Amino acid sequence: MKLVMSSFKLDYSNIPLEHIPDLIEKSFAVESHDISALFTDAECSQLYYIAGWTLNALVKVSARKKDDLATALLYFTNFCTLSEIEASSNELPSEIVSRKNTFDGLTFVKREYFVFILRLELVFSKKLSEEESILLHGSFVIAKIMKFLHVSDHVLFAFHRFFSTSCETCIVEKVLGLLLSMYSRMKCKDFARSMHDKNSSLIVTIRQKTAVLSDGRHRSKGPSKSKVSNALISSDEFIQNFDNSGFGHMQPGLDQVLETVIDEENSI
Repeated sequence: MKLVMSSFKLDYSNIPLEHIPDLIEKSFAVESHDISALFTDAECSQLYYIAGWTLNALVKVSARKKDDLATALLYFTNFCTLSEIEASSNELPSEIVSRKNTFDGLTFVKREYFVFILRLELVFSKKLSEEESILLHGSFVIAKIMKFLHVSDHVLFAFHRFFSTSCETCIVEKVLGLLLSMYSRMKCKDFARSMHDKNSSLIVTIRQKTAVLSDGRHRSKGPSKSKVSNALISSDEFIQNFDNSGFGHMQPGLDQVLETVIDEENSI
């Protein structure tokens, strides 16, 4: 059985995900007033909450950065922030933030930054919904998405709008890199958690089948495992990849996922 399992421990990190640049271009070409229609009301509220979380986290990161980068981080976070009254008058999906703000000191974000987060989420959610990409690339898929986002002219052009014209492009790129790194880690943790919940019953089935196959009395003399069995083993290995990459904490909810990402940022 060890030989069967080892065949799925291949490093797919160098295999390109060819369609990601096209997906990024399409995501950033969607009109701002149309993009929220691609998400449910509940998803918009959650992503608005996450957008504010990213700004809070970047403020904390700024305290450990050098002058130019720290100044740019604070300028960026201030530029993207607005008051609760303004968020309400602009009809932004701030219900979760308003409900939790009394206790957590959360941040209300401008529509422009919220739209930027929606564009990022479109890219991630599209690729992470493709089962073939997940089974082929495993935990490397999110790192690949982040890499393509960071080098995309479409992303950088949209992100540049949150800074003064005097801010150097290299500084803007560093801030973008920090944001993408943080957002990607959040997606890794949340996706690993959801995949674990989704596949836990399948993984139990695999392990039970493995126990039977290890008993010589039940070994089949016919062909080895079917494609379905191999796919299930790949799912099991996918969860193990996240565990081995430091993404396998399986937090019970979004708040806990966000908290662990902030803790990791503070330790860097």
